[in-house]
Amino acid sequence: MVIFMKKDSVSKVKDNLVELADQSFIAKEAMSQLEHNLRTADKISETAQVLRSRVNATQLNADEISRFKSHGRE
Repeated sequence: MVIFMKKDSVSKVKDNLVELADQSFIAKEAMSQLEHNLRTADKISETAQVLRSRVNATQLNADEISRFKSHGRE
């Protein structure tokens, strides 16, 4: 089966294909940036977790020092 199309219809189809290709490229770039942002967020989350652990350890040390000092006064 042979399909005949008018020249302007072929041009419109061609333009639509070019636009779709551009949008596909933009979508791939956006996905790449999103993946990068997710990796960065994971690293930030890991760092925050380490900092929370250090703060908790520091608080425990401060509590221990406080108990030691108050115990020495009794």
